[in-house]
Amino acid sequence: MQPNSTTIPVMENKTFTCDVYCPEQTSQWTIPQWEKQIFDAVGEFEGGETGDDSWSFDKFWTLRGTVPIYLAVALFPLMNFKSPTFFTKFNVLGTISVMYLLMFVFSKLLECGVNMDFSNPKSMHYVQLANMHFPALSGTLTLSYFIHNAVLTILRNQKHPENNARDLSIGYCLVAFCYVFIGFTFFAAFPVQRSCISDNFLNNFGAGDVLSSTARLFLLFQMITVLPLLMFLVRSQLFYAIFGQTWPGAIKVILLNLILISIAVGFATFYPNVGSILR
Repeated sequence: MQPNSTTIPVMENKTFTCDVYCPEQTSQWTIPQWEKQIFDAVGEFEGGETGDDSWSFDKFWTLRGTVPIYLAVALFPLMNFKSPTFFTKFNVLGTISVMYLLMFVFSKLLECGVNMDFSNPKSMHYVQLANMHFPALSGTLTLSYFIHNAVLTILRNQKHPENNARDLSIGYCLVAFCYVFIGFTFFAAFPVQRSCISDNFLNNFGAGDVLSSTARLFLLFQMITVLPLLMFLVRSQLFYAIFGQTWPGAIKVILLNLILISIAVGFATFYPNVGSILR
């Protein structure tokens, strides 16, 4: 079991393990200090806390040091395709990842059960029906506005535009279902205090959890399919506003993608806090 994990009794003479990990200094409403983030990132670049100058695997594989650079180099060629058809069809493969995440979260609900208490404020499972932190959701709402712009760019290349209204309605319903199902299910099943929930819920499971490790692989696969599409949307809107065309030339596209991927690598290295960024 991981540190701070829990074992929940189900019935007399029979128990099962709902093993979760509470990351250190996890808080839903605390924004980490920039100085500490930069210090930790530089420490990983230098080989960790040991200060060992010898060559080792840890020197070349650090989560907040070299891994973002490796991913940027591997994914950069996928961002420079001219045809929008490639991006939309390639992104379809991410559906596999979404299906697995839905099944993974549902399996945790079956394993942990529902752990919610609306009446006892002293209970570890107490859940407030409302609190003053709801404005944090405004960060997620800004993403929805961006998606509106993205949808217009995608639908512009539809082979059968007469089906746009139908397809868009189905898409919004499926997205809403996935967000609500994963968010509510994991929140309801979480067996300890909710302040332990990480902005990336997979961080609440240890490396020894086979299902969560598989979910990380599927999530990585999904991000690989989503990132090129997002880069295409950004470049299409920006270049169309400036040059009046979505493809002003390979050099301009590559330069823009270099700038964007550098910003992404910078955040992944020095400030990898998705929840704080969205809020």
